Amino acid sequence: MFKRIGAMIKNAFSGQGSTADMSGATGFCVREELSYREIEQLMRVPLIRNVVECVPDDIVRAWRNFDDADSKKFFDIERKYDLTDKVHEALCMAKMYGGCAVLPIYVGDEALLRSPLGKSEKILGFKVIPQQLIHQSVDSDFYSFNFDQGTKLIHKSRVRLVYGKRRYDYTCNFTSYTNSTYLQLGQSEVDLVCDSFVNMATSDQQLSHLMAKSVVDVRKQRGLMDDAVRASRSPILQAQNDAKQAYLMEAAALASNHQGIVCDMDDESVERLSVASGIGGLAVISDRYQGLFVAASGYPRTKILGEQTQGLSNNGAADLRYYYDKVEQYRTHKLYDLLVWTDSLIELSEGVKFPEWKFGNLWQMTAIEEIDYQNKVADRDVKYNNILGDGVFLEAVIDALSKSKTYDIKISDFGDLNGENPTS
Repeated sequence: MFKRIGAMIKNAFSGQGSTADMSGATGFCVREELSYREIEQLMRVPLIRNVVECVPDDIVRAWRNFDDADSKKFFDIERKYDLTDKVHEALCMAKMYGGCAVLPIYVGDEALLRSPLGKSEKILGFKVIPQQLIHQSVDSDFYSFNFDQGTKLIHKSRVRLVYGKRRYDYTCNFTSYTNSTYLQLGQSEVDLVCDSFVNMATSDQQLSHLMAKSVVDVRKQRGLMDDAVRASRSPILQAQNDAKQAYLMEAAALASNHQGIVCDMDDESVERLSVASGIGGLAVISDRYQGLFVAASGYPRTKILGEQTQGLSNNGAADLRYYYDKVEQYRTHKLYDLLVWTDSLIELSEGVKFPEWKFGNLWQMTAIEEIDYQNKVADRDVKYNNILGDGVFLEAVIDALSKSKTYDIKISDFGDLNGENPTS
């Protein structure tokens, strides 16, 4: 009783259990951002790499198509400058660190970097710089870059910034945030999912430890060895020991995997430890933490965890459709301008003009889906041909089949579609 009164007095002075304490428990304390070295360490974890690389991987996989008969020529030019690899690196670094810059690599003369972009300049390739090495310059026409050999001023016309996830001011120290020397290009996506990942990893470790112990059933009787020793002294002690042993065996037999049992008999106990009845709850906890991590990333489980979405008639197609819509938006707003800029530098260096192009299809149909699609298109064409009833529509269908390379045919192979015999 006195201990309880003393605890109440301590709580009154400390404020624990009061209204202020309960309101403080619902508060939110923001931690410091991850350092760049911590981000690099987290990138060793496959799940974190999936968060960073899944969108750039799909963008590079789909890439782009040139509207030109000699498209191989321009793909060869891209390979010469490792354009796909550099774009992938830039997109990953923007997600990893929150932003980056792409620079052209010139031959020799560093003074060229401080001058505006010229009309004919040879480049060797491109270099990607993380945002922590990019600083504001006193002169508004330049960016300052920190390299191993020192600081360099580079004219802004030779720099293309790639922004990461939009940054909101959530830091407590607003002065240090606004006076930071490096450019605030965006926030690291690794930092955004860090808390959810740590909670998930910690939960999995704790549940694994608990499951390792839960498979052991313990049946114990305190003083069992002493009873066995004393039993030889007299028939009465022998009978008492036999009775305890029988009771112990009966209690252990009655214990089930779903309900532990504790029996006391003259300070003796029988215990059976099991969490079998809570296994379902443990699985729910693990799935919940996984779901929170996936939600924090903003990408579906099929991309982050590499597993198929479960459910009745659910193959994950809806999740992937939503995900590819996000990827399409990402490459339209961030990648398009970057490719236009890199193409302009390559054109100056190679003396060529890139043709019109468009992004490739993110969603690749399977062979069965492709056949089903072609069947539906054919049914549609038959219906329209029956309505129109002339060869004009048929000519358009043959032209579409030729362009899609469904069949190796030409309109000239069919002669005059208005009635004459085919030429071949």
